[in-house]
Amino acid sequence: LAGIAAVEGRSDVLVFADAGHVFPDAWLERLVAPIAKGEAEVTTGYYAVTPARDGWAEWGFALSVEFLSWLRRVPGIGQPWGGATAISRDTFDRLHVADAWRDAVVDDVVLARVLKEAGVRARAMPGIRLDTPVEAMAFADWYEWLVRQFQYIRFILPGTWFAAGVWGDLLMAGAVVALVLVVTGLAGVTSALLVAVSALYLAVLAVVMLEIRRMHPAPCSAGRWLAVGFLTLAVACLAHL
Repeated sequence: LAGIAAVEGRSDVLVFADAGHVFPDAWLERLVAPIAKGEAEVTTGYYAVTPARDGWAEWGFALSVEFLSWLRRVPGIGQPWGGATAISRDTFDRLHVADAWRDAVVDDVVLARVLKEAGVRARAMPGIRLDTPVEAMAFADWYEWLVRQFQYIRFILPGTWFAAGVWGDLLMAGAVVALVLVVTGLAGVTSALLVAVSALYLAVLAVVMLEIRRMHPAPCSAGRWLAVGFLTLAVACLAHL
C-alpha cells in the first residue's frame, strides 16, 4: 500500500512481484503487453520450484506448485498470483483494490475475490515462469505451506475452499479404493471388471500427473514424480481437513 501511494498519479499499470524468485528475461514487458494492447485488465504469471536435493518434501512442494499452475489455466478460474501480477491503474482504482487490501493478510486471494465479484478475469501468462530455488525443506514446512493455502481460501473464498476439499477428498478416496481393489484382484478376491475399472482410474490419475510433470522445467524421474504425486494428493487432503 505504501508503494502504491508512492506512485500515485504516475502509473498506467501497477505490477506486483515477489523478490525471492529468479525472473526470466523480458518478463515485465511480456507481463504488461496484454494490458498495454487493451486485451486484458489483469495478467498473472507463476513460478516453478527447483529443488536442490531429491527429497520427498521438496518434490512434493514442487508438484503442488505445478498443480496450482496447471489449475490456473482452466477457463473461468483466473486466480492471480501476487508474485507476478500486473493490473491497469484504472481497473485497480475502479475496483477499489487498495481498500480491499487494507485489512487483508494476503494479496492475491483477496484480489481474486474482488475480480470475481466484478466479473474481471486475470489472464494467465504461461510463458512467465519464475524460478524458485529450494535448498532443503522439511516435511512439516511443506505441510504447513499447504495448510496456509487452504486457510486463505477458506476465509476469503469459502465456496472454492469447500469445492476443492470435496474434489480432492473424492479423488484420494477413489485412489485408495482402486488400489485396494487392484491388490485384492491380484489375489483373486475381486472380480476382473472391478480390477479393470480400478486400474483405469489409477492410470488416468497417473496420466494427469505426468502431464503436469511436463510443465516443470527440470522434473525428477517419472517414477518418482508419480510416487510423490500420490503422496501429495494424500497430504493435500490431510491439510484441507
